Amino acid sequence: MEVRCPQCGAQNRDDSLDFPLCHRCHEELVRCRQCRHFGRSAQGASTCEHPVIGPLQVTPEHVPNCGLFAARRHSLTGSHARAHIHRAVLALVAVVLGGMVLFAASAVVSELEVPHTVYLDLLAEGPGPVSVGTDFCVNCLVHNQSGDTSEPVVLLVPAELLQLCAVTAVAPEPVRSEYRGGDRYLYYPPLRPHQWLDVRLDLAALHPGEVAFRPRVFTTDGALKAQAHLGIEVAR
Repeated sequence: MEVRCPQCGAQNRDDSLDFPLCHRCHEELVRCRQCRHFGRSAQGASTCEHPVIGPLQVTPEHVPNCGLFAARRHSLTGSHARAHIHRAVLALVAVVLGGMVLFAASAVVSELEVPHTVYLDLLAEGPGPVSVGTDFCVNCLVHNQSGDTSEPVVLLVPAELLQLCAVTAVAPEPVRSEYRGGDRYLYYPPLRPHQWLDVRLDLAALHPGEVAFRPRVFTTDGALKAQAHLGIEVAR
């Protein structure tokens, strides 16, 4: 399935590593307002009009867990179309300027320092099935595999997990923590070469269900560096 981002207009595939975040602007793609079953009642309330479960009152920003999400078709009009034209013009200017720079550089031989790429790896470890009312923990292990210091690290705890469980403690304590779109972002300092960061999430199981826990690691400029996958089941 392909989903067009309503924020920047970028086309996203649901099997990409970034999904359900937009690969360009990191907008949450799976929300009720972006589903083709989203509608309005006669009184103006937001509703789900799916033929099986609707009509059902919902909120536009809600991240659905019904399993029936179907992306609505977005046309590139208005600000989105202007944004695409603007990007195309900038790309053309960049190509022209790049050709001019290469032409000028052909007369000069210089040694350029190539920056090193820092690679981060992420592992997630957790228990087997747990019951409602029990406490358990999940470990997210971030590893700087390179010989250079990384940028500051941002660990994303997705909303899907937070809908089933409450986070009671985080260790080590992050420099900063914030919620955006139902996800929780934990900010940590840069990692030294080959350093490990073991983030322990203490959780309390609140509701029964299953979730594909997909923590992600970003740099502060929004670049996705690593992603892990861990299935968590909460029984009654």
